[in-house]
Amino acid sequence: MVERVTLSLLQSLRVGPSPKIAIVGAGGKTTLLFKLAAEFAGPVLITTTTHFGRWQLKNVNQRLFLDENAELNVKELDIHNAKLISVTGKPTVDKRLSHLNNHALEQLKTFAENNSLPLLIEADGSRQKPIKAPSATEPVIPEWADLVCALAGMEVLGKPNNEGFVHRPERFKELTGCMLDQTISATHMVKLLSHEEGGLKNIPKHARRVVVLNQADNLAVQALAEPIAEALLSCYDTVLVTKLKGKLNGVKQAYQRIAAVILAGGASHRYGQPKQLLTWNGKPFIRWCVEASIQAGLDPVIVVLGANAEAIRPALTNLPVKIVDNPDWDEGQSSSLRVGVQSLPPETGAAIFLLADQPQVTPELLNKMKSEHARSLAKIIAPTVDGRRTTPTLFDRSTFEELQKLLGDSGGRQLFSQYQPRYFEYNDHRLALDIDQPEDYQRFLRMMENGG
Repeated sequence: MVERVTLSLLQSLRVGPSPKIAIVGAGGKTTLLFKLAAEFAGPVLITTTTHFGRWQLKNVNQRLFLDENAELNVKELDIHNAKLISVTGKPTVDKRLSHLNNHALEQLKTFAENNSLPLLIEADGSRQKPIKAPSATEPVIPEWADLVCALAGMEVLGKPNNEGFVHRPERFKELTGCMLDQTISATHMVKLLSHEEGGLKNIPKHARRVVVLNQADNLAVQALAEPIAEALLSCYDTVLVTKLKGKLNGVKQAYQRIAAVILAGGASHRYGQPKQLLTWNGKPFIRWCVEASIQAGLDPVIVVLGANAEAIRPALTNLPVKIVDNPDWDEGQSSSLRVGVQSLPPETGAAIFLLADQPQVTPELLNKMKSEHARSLAKIIAPTVDGRRTTPTLFDRSTFEELQKLLGDSGGRQLFSQYQPRYFEYNDHRLALDIDQPEDYQRFLRMMENGG
């Protein structure tokens, strides 16, 4: 299989033109900083709250060194001619560049804001190890950072917890339960990165949280990263799987929180009774849809009710769902879609929209859609059966604003001409069946009994 890079760091991190990004952890912080800096179109400011090695700044266009207590003279920053500008303390005897004093750092932040420039801060040290446990004084993250990237190197998996691979193995043991010289597992990595004294340490409450699982240098390692990423989405906004060095380097997958929106507001006029409450194997259709969404790890699961809401509501008893009512359900499917989008949490990366009369949608299909999104961050993702597009449909968060402008009964299909959908073939003919008439329901039951 040919490995292809499709995602940029800026696209994956969903940052604007002038973020303030702190980078912590181990396994490629400086490499990430410079690759990220290179993706911005204009000048980028670089600094550290710990230290750089002087050799790490060889590709910087302008290097400004300040004395320990000096103020920053912003007029010295050549933002009109230099692409990369580093501002640090002066070199020490071991050729390291120390951090700025607090006042100079605040001056640099203010200058970045006033000129709409990105400011990238290396806020941790790791002694070139693939993973680390922070000390009592680390990491040093400015409270005004609006995005924090916590790194860990995938190459540590299968390696022993010792000084050869871990910065502070004793502390790593305390945070993860991994004994000295014990083999480090994916579980240990998740424990470290999700610990308030580990990967989450000192991240400002308002800042977006991102994990970067670096050194995922081949498809096998990238596959190992997927369950780690899924586990970390409970406490991070995004998890990136990256290969930052060598050929074909870049972001391999970008995992984000994906919600389910189940559209159940229609009156089923053509059928003659609420299709949401038709049963298969003794269970209402809508409950099948909700349970599949839960089993696939979609979160939150939102059900939009409209017509027959009170009759449908009992079918959702004891399910961890958010039920929202659409008073304008008779305006068409787009009205329920708009209500669903408005109910999504702000950290949602994408939403899969399901119809409540499709109990044949499986957790496997929903997980496939999640994986397609992680690999592509495509605006729209949908399955096809024998080349025919079917539902459900995934919409990336970048489409949410447009979704809220839709009118009529055709729903999200109105955006298919605006954004090029990403299709994938799915080998389950049951998915293509629409239930509009009682004879369709009987055909569905026969298909399900016969396995498709």
